[in-house]
Amino acid sequence: MSATVFVSKGDATGSAVVRRKRILCSDDYEDTRALMAHWLDLCGYEVTTAGSLAETLPLTERGGFDLLILDGWYPDGLGVDLCKRIRASDDRTPIVFLSAYAYQADIKKALESGAQAYITKPFDFDVLEQTIEKFIL
Repeated sequence: MSATVFVSKGDATGSAVVRRKRILCSDDYEDTRALMAHWLDLCGYEVTTAGSLAETLPLTERGGFDLLILDGWYPDGLGVDLCKRIRASDDRTPIVFLSAYAYQADIKKALESGAQAYITKPFDFDVLEQTIEKFIL
């Protein structure tokens, strides 16, 4: 999958403006969402966060994200079920699971549900950054 860089004709100064890549980070823990949003922003991404399936699904249905980061479990359901629902209408946006579930069966289910990658928590930020770059840069 090749990434597309969107460049406007220019801003008020006449300089070209490059659109920041948009990432949706969905995790049930508020502190994890805040940390991820801050770190991804520092990496140059535009970040939207959600904390449940009910919050995440409408955001994905509106589209416009270059990559989705999903958790394995939410108070209102499982990440693999969310991934399947997303894949029913969007088979192009890369999905990366970032989850504490480290069993091979969990990883297999996530990848079979349509995710491109699975990273277990605790995680190395360098590994996450490399994974994101692999799919959207």
